[in-house]
Amino acid sequence: MKMMYNKKGQATGAVAAMITLIVGSGVAVMVLIFVGVLSGQAYNIVEPELLGIGNTTQINYTATASNTSAVYLGHTDIHSGSLIILNQSNNQIPLGNFTIDYTAGTALLKTTGLGAYNGVSIQASYNWGNLEIQDHVFSSIKSGFGALEQVGDFLPLIILAIVISIVLFLILSFTAFGNMGGSNTAL
Repeated sequence: MKMMYNKKGQATGAVAAMITLIVGSGVAVMVLIFVGVLSGQAYNIVEPELLGIGNTTQINYTATASNTSAVYLGHTDIHSGSLIILNQSNNQIPLGNFTIDYTAGTALLKTTGLGAYNGVSIQASYNWGNLEIQDHVFSSIKSGFGALEQVGDFLPLIILAIVISIVLFLILSFTAFGNMGGSNTAL
C-alpha cells in the first residue's frame, strides 16, 4: 500500500472549500435582500387587487320600496356606511327613513311620513362582501414581512458567524494540512 503525502504547507481542497463557503454565504445574503425587496414590490403591485377581496361594488340595484316587508337589495353582507338609496328622480333618500339589515341585505321603509315611497322603484348602490377574508390576507402578509424583518435583524450575526467560520477553517486547515497530522497542529 503506497501512502501519498502532500508537500509540506499544501492545503488540499481547503481553497475550494473556502471559496464555496464565501460564495455560498454571499449568495445567501443576496437572496435574503432580494426576497425582501421583491416581496415589497410585489405587494405594491397587487395591493389594489388585495383591497378588492371581500369588497365588491354594486351600483344601482333596482328594487321596490315597501313599508310592510323588507326588500332584498341584491346581496348580503353590505358594508355599513357604503349604502346609498335613490328614488325614481335620482334623489337620495336618507337612510334614516329605512330600517336596514346590513347582514341580510334588506331595507324596510319606515311608515312614518313616507307613504309616498311605498311601492316606488328605488336604486341601491353599496359595497358588499366579507371583509374578514381581507383582514386575514393582510394579517398573513404582515406576519410574513415580520418574519422576514426578524431574519434580517439577525443578518449581521449570521455574517459574523460565517466570517468566524472562514477564519477558523483557514487556521485549522493550514495547520493540520501543513504538517499532515504531525505534531504541533491544531488537530
